[in-house]
Amino acid sequence: MMKNLTITSLLSILLLVACDDSPPSNSNNKAASAINTLAVAQNLPVYTIRFSHVSYPPFNMMRSDGTLMGLESDVLNAIAKQSGFRIQAQPYVWKIIFKDLKKSNVHLVGGGLVEEDFDLTELVLSKPYMRSLDCVVAQQPKYLEDWYKRKIVTVESDELDESLIENHQVKQDNIKNVYTQYQALSMILDKKADVVVSDCHVLKYYIYGSLQNQEFFIKELSIDEGDTSYDLVFGVRKDQTELLNKINIGIEQLKQSGEMDKIIKKWTSKQNHR
Repeated sequence: MMKNLTITSLLSILLLVACDDSPPSNSNNKAASAINTLAVAQNLPVYTIRFSHVSYPPFNMMRSDGTLMGLESDVLNAIAKQSGFRIQAQPYVWKIIFKDLKKSNVHLVGGGLVEEDFDLTELVLSKPYMRSLDCVVAQQPKYLEDWYKRKIVTVESDELDESLIENHQVKQDNIKNVYTQYQALSMILDKKADVVVSDCHVLKYYIYGSLQNQEFFIKELSIDEGDTSYDLVFGVRKDQTELLNKINIGIEQLKQSGEMDKIIKKWTSKQNHR
């Protein structure tokens, strides 16, 4: 967890972060004011996105200089560039992330989230910008054939256990929870579990990144074509109709141009991983 990060450059980035464990402090407000000054000079509107202050790679991560990077950040940057606006990012405690949005002048909420993650009291959902399914990962390909009978490690925040038990007949005693996907992958490297089940894109980020020298085998779990529970979206404040339209149009344009696929591959493919 990174605290008290400061802004080092206004001109070189679109997304800026001043992170703390508590709701935005005075330093955060100064950062927002600086961004607004820049945007006004360029005659561009500024919108604030709130997301969890805990990094969630590859979707949102914070550099040591306080700037935000990641797959979702790249998507927003691309939409902002083509639509003519700027984004300022506000890291927030997840427990209260949906509170006081209008009072805090927050326009949207994101962070690699699906519909069920949102409190829709003040928000309406954008079109999905991508789909992120669950994958099974093992070091031995034969383990993927009967993975549901083996020792499985899952990530606590994914809340997958109930689904695995109900839909795949996994036994509760065969499941162990950890806090991160990296921990989960380390468990199978240490032979403490046979397979990992978690979000495909998060797993691939580590497999093709810091763990690229290890051999893993991946199997994507199938779902019904009409199942929208894996679609990643933004939550936009209900009174921000213009912003919602800009985001929806931007998402469609990125998909049609192929830019969305390029952004996704940049963060989750073996060939393009940073």
